[in-house]
Amino acid sequence: MAFKFRDNAVNLDFDGKEFTLDPFDNDTLTKIEEVGLKANEISESLKDKPAQEQLTEMMDFMCESIDSILGKGAIKDIFGKRKIRFCDLLDIFSYIAEEMKKGRDTIVDRYSPERLKK
Repeated sequence: MAFKFRDNAVNLDFDGKEFTLDPFDNDTLTKIEEVGLKANEISESLKDKPAQEQLTEMMDFMCESIDSILGKGAIKDIFGKRKIRFCDLLDIFSYIAEEMKKGRDTIVDRYSPERLKK
């Protein structure tokens, strides 16, 4: 029997627009970490700004972050002609985080010492 590499990618489907991420890829994990750090910075810098300005800047940051993680133009592909809304952006971040966690958990479970007991 020949060895075959597994496809460990996480497949993300945004209403028919598909993207893949490797849950253990250093570049992807670095981008996600950078987004988290920058989110904290932006959150602090927006505290004293008017609500509309806060929303606009946060949405711009979120769009840039999604493009950084999924690839340039991802926001345009995902939304198409649909209006970009704040709650949709939050849902996208949640979806990416959940799917990445599931992907990591699946891979880790595959090599868990517990599986040897079965």
